[in-house]
Amino acid sequence: MNRPQNPRSGRQGHLPAPCLTFLLLSLAAFSGPTPCAAETSAAPGYLAGAAEADITPRVASYEDENRNGRFDLGDPAQAFGLGDPVLAFKEGEIRIGNGHGPARYVFDRIYAHALYLEEPAGGRKIVLVAADLYMLMFPDVEAIRSLVDPALGIDFILVTSTHSHMGPDTLGVSGLEGLSTTDALRVLRRGQAPSGINREWFLRLRQTLVGLVEKAAREKRPATVRVAQTRFRFGVHDEREPLILDDDLVVVAVDDLERNPIATAVQWACHPEAVLLLADPRNRGHDPVQPTPKAEEAWGRTISAGFPGYLCEELRRKRGGVPLYFNGALGGMVTNLHEFVWDPEQHPEYPATVDPREVPPEFRIPNDFRFEPIQGREAARHALRTLELQGSEIREPSIRVWTRRVAVPLENPFYRLAAALGLVGCEKRGLYDDEGLPVSGSRPWLRGCFLPTVRFPRGKNLVTEVSYLEVGTLGIATVPAELLPESSVGLPADFVDNPKRYFPRNAGSHRTGQAYRLGFPAVKQQMRTPHKMVVSLAGDDLGYVIPASDFDPPHDLWWLPPLALWWFCSDSETNPHYEESATASAVIEPRLLGPLTDLIAAAAATGSP
Repeated sequence: MNRPQNPRSGRQGHLPAPCLTFLLLSLAAFSGPTPCAAETSAAPGYLAGAAEADITPRVASYEDENRNGRFDLGDPAQAFGLGDPVLAFKEGEIRIGNGHGPARYVFDRIYAHALYLEEPAGGRKIVLVAADLYMLMFPDVEAIRSLVDPALGIDFILVTSTHSHMGPDTLGVSGLEGLSTTDALRVLRRGQAPSGINREWFLRLRQTLVGLVEKAAREKRPATVRVAQTRFRFGVHDEREPLILDDDLVVVAVDDLERNPIATAVQWACHPEAVLLLADPRNRGHDPVQPTPKAEEAWGRTISAGFPGYLCEELRRKRGGVPLYFNGALGGMVTNLHEFVWDPEQHPEYPATVDPREVPPEFRIPNDFRFEPIQGREAARHALRTLELQGSEIREPSIRVWTRRVAVPLENPFYRLAAALGLVGCEKRGLYDDEGLPVSGSRPWLRGCFLPTVRFPRGKNLVTEVSYLEVGTLGIATVPAELLPESSVGLPADFVDNPKRYFPRNAGSHRTGQAYRLGFPAVKQQMRTPHKMVVSLAGDDLGYVIPASDFDPPHDLWWLPPLALWWFCSDSETNPHYEESATASAVIEPRLLGPLTDLIAAAAATGSP
């Protein structure tokens, strides 16, 4: 989720709409656990296939600055090596998900990856898809699923985004960028806002993802699956108190019977946004490297996969096969902004696992375009070392799946306004009543005072989905939002007795000690599998999953939408409860984690994997 920025905590304040609005479309309906679960025997092992595709918008024309006759991407070895400026894309104007207008540079290519897994004895078939995107809304994911050939008999398709803030806009809110006051009033009067999604590119993306799922399924062959789990902290920290990280890193290796790699999947947790404040005037003086004029032009206008892209590139280079990256409990606010990395290749005496405080200042690399390539590369290398030393093969193959549709009230008034303006996602997102019936139309919320009438949608709930999967000894819990680390790994043993450690700056603004409570046991504490993955932005993004005990939204945001817009566009980072402005509902924790708890319990009731 994007967040207003200032030199201290960093996230763009005038770029609010993207994050908030997209959240708004994400909530929803209900239903009981749908145990696609199947007890499976150990026999024939797995069948697996994988596929990947380039989903970068296609460059039509560019400025050949060095006159070499080809389009140059960025140079990750340089702080501001941006490559050739783009004059036009074949699909037309492309806007950045958390950006400042039309894309002007392509620093690196973005990809989508798919892994098909089948357990013949139990008959269960699943596909895991990971794409270098800002986010995908649930109706768009459902559209992808609906287009997959039903003859393949796939039981469940998980579609996730890496949450790169430099990916093309897949939410739509960037269409508000640059609107004049007159244009904004016209938008309110019509009740329809311009979308920042390039529809031609998005429809091509959708067909590409469908094709990847089908290709991975049709290329299946006998396979083995190995899993390893470790911990990794490199260029990442938590901004929202309490300061807790889920630094688990899980790696899954899928090979055919000749030990040829089919796919390698890694799950870790961090926002890919290191260059989000690259040329923000409020950030001057905070980072040691000052941007060039070209970098200032590129600020918020550069397409990049961020560290997940370089992680996948290193997996592909070192091991082969199709790489995948899944983002974990990155919410509230696990980020690489205002962090530094160093290059262990140049300084092998300081590996990525060393205490950062030991690294000399002259070796430290701040938030420029060198940062995420190094962060991704080192995460991949740490994953592969762990796989080599600790990887264990799943000896009793099984695949079990539980899913549930859930209803989440769309309470955030700014999101409701954005929903009324048709601003979230490519496919239209409906609202529902408490009985699960669709509700259409809108009602006036504010009229008069020489202003256009502001209308809100009549419906109450959005529909989304939680799921729990077990692939042998690997459990995968999926959340259609951005889970906070404490809801993933739990509160530390000294949490109650050592508040200054976890609330060093804003203890007076949060519940602390025993008053800070999780509504449900931490997700990983519930999972009984030896290896555990939590995947955020799984098929949707409803915003931050904030514990109800500490949910304290800015009152002007939740009472008066016009003030909400002003508040979000201003420098609101000084409010330690910023994240409440970027979530769909005050009850998002129970509405998502309650059903997920039920699914994990249903899995446990059927026996250990």
